[in-house]
Amino acid sequence: MFIYEKTNQEVLLIHLHGFASSVKSSKVSIIRDFAITTGKFSFFAMDMDYQSTTTSKVLEVLDALVK
Repeated sequence: MFIYEKTNQEVLLIHLHGFASSVKSSKVSIIRDFAITTGKFSFFAMDMDYQSTTTSKVLEVLDALVK
């Protein structure tokens, strides 16, 4: 699961949380709401479940976002 709020084409904030957290945390909710309300940046966060997420998977997603 991931969250992507495209509110600003020029600025993207990528939130990489710890493996014990998720995109449903209060921190992600606050940042997401701020991005939507202000439009100052787009926001991306992805689940990084320690049982299924690999470094390679995270790097592939980051590479796609940067491009």
